[in-house]
Amino acid sequence: MSKGISPSKLVIGKPVTRMGVFSTMISASTLGKAMIDQYRFNKWRGGFMLWQYSNDINGTFINNVMSPFRNSFPSLFS
Repeated sequence: MSKGISPSKLVIGKPVTRMGVFSTMISASTLGKAMIDQYRFNKWRGGFMLWQYSNDINGTFINNVMSPFRNSFPSLFS
């Protein structure tokens, strides 16, 4: 966004597992908090995507990412 990219066009992509990750992997809770902060303070309205999501068999990772966001902004999910 600091380079002029519209916040509505910014999509974050992260793997669900460490498999195939060549750098430090961000935790689900850290990702969720970062999304909340960007939404609140920088008007980020983009999205996020996960790859290797088939490894998140029980949906634990996606739930850990989205729970804080859903709790902070319940009207977005109704």
